[in-house]
Amino acid sequence: MSFHSIFRKAAAVTLSQVIIAFSGLAMVYIFTRLISPEEYGAMTYGVLVVTIFSQLLFGPIGAAVTRFRPRAKQTKYDEDFVSAVNLIRVVIVVGIVVLSSILIPLLYFFENLSEGNFNIIFAGLIFAFATGLFTIDNAQLLGEDRQVLLSYHRVVEVFLRLTFGIIFGYIFVTGTSVVLGFACGTGLMLLVKRPKRLENLARQSYWLHKIYRYSKPFALWGGFTALYLVSDRFLLGYFGGAELVGKYAPIYQLTYVPIIMIFVVVSQLITPRIYAQAKSGKLGSNFNYIQNKVVMLSVASILVTLIISSIYYIGQKYISEIFLGNSYKEYSYVMPYLVLSAGIFSSGQICSLAIQAKDRVDGLISVKIVTAVVGIFMNYFGAKYYGLVGIVMSSIAFGIFYYSWILIIVFREKGE
Repeated sequence: MSFHSIFRKAAAVTLSQVIIAFSGLAMVYIFTRLISPEEYGAMTYGVLVVTIFSQLLFGPIGAAVTRFRPRAKQTKYDEDFVSAVNLIRVVIVVGIVVLSSILIPLLYFFENLSEGNFNIIFAGLIFAFATGLFTIDNAQLLGEDRQVLLSYHRVVEVFLRLTFGIIFGYIFVTGTSVVLGFACGTGLMLLVKRPKRLENLARQSYWLHKIYRYSKPFALWGGFTALYLVSDRFLLGYFGGAELVGKYAPIYQLTYVPIIMIFVVVSQLITPRIYAQAKSGKLGSNFNYIQNKVVMLSVASILVTLIISSIYYIGQKYISEIFLGNSYKEYSYVMPYLVLSAGIFSSGQICSLAIQAKDRVDGLISVKIVTAVVGIFMNYFGAKYYGLVGIVMSSIAFGIFYYSWILIIVFREKGE
């Protein structure tokens, strides 16, 4: 691969993430002035539905598609792989209809669920499935290392999502309407993908089996991971109400989310190359080379995190003045600590690529499940006894715990 090609892809990925990050900042600026903290909290609950389904279903499938796309391109069965992925998309669409026909009546008639909660969960379900199908489409592009097109799709999707969210929020001034706007914007991007006609399903069974086996561990720990990822806001809501969630969510979006995006750029650039080098997963001594690169990269990310956290510590007052409405500034002092927790966790995620490249994802099940369960308990006690500050401190402790365990597994694999 030429230097020009690498530079072009790196520039596209970086530029797209910068645009996405600024759109996130714009979202915080606009919605903290457009809707109340309580409605912002409701909007956050709707977005958390996306997190749950992403961890349980779409994330595992997307990881498997990205993993095996390079391998399929090296064989004569490339078209079979594409058709297999399209078949998965069809099954998911059918599943949406079936699941909705079951869940919606249950949610509606559940006596403890108010009408407002029903509406936000329903809106979250629509947004979750639109986002999930978009994720699978992007996973193919990432596996093909088509970084420029992938970056373009992501930027357009964010623009449409934000635009429709603002329009719906301005008209109806509720968190539910904003989430429905998000769903409409993301749903429009699905029209870009036109699945090819399904042919010879028997030949696709090989790739379907591969995708299933690889994604199964992700789905097994996905439920626990999803519970952890949403536990901070749900527990804050339980102990402090939707208004406290509404004050926490924009701070989270100004700190945790941008840091995750920075490391998404790194991961997006290195993942296809790591998987291409890994090929069949039988790495032998090559694993030591990949491992060393990944570990060094994760350590470098920790250093970058410390620098960014220091910048937030110095400029937190100015950041809150620029982006947060007056009702949302009470807890702005936790910004640098959320940055720190996001960076440590992301470093652990980068480090885990060494294991995934070796097709030894089963070895990650215990660490993912145990750390998620411990993290939920940390969030519970943090939210109960120390409120929002307790959630932030537990997030840092969780990141250190997770990253340390991943490092232990990576070095253990090196010795085998």
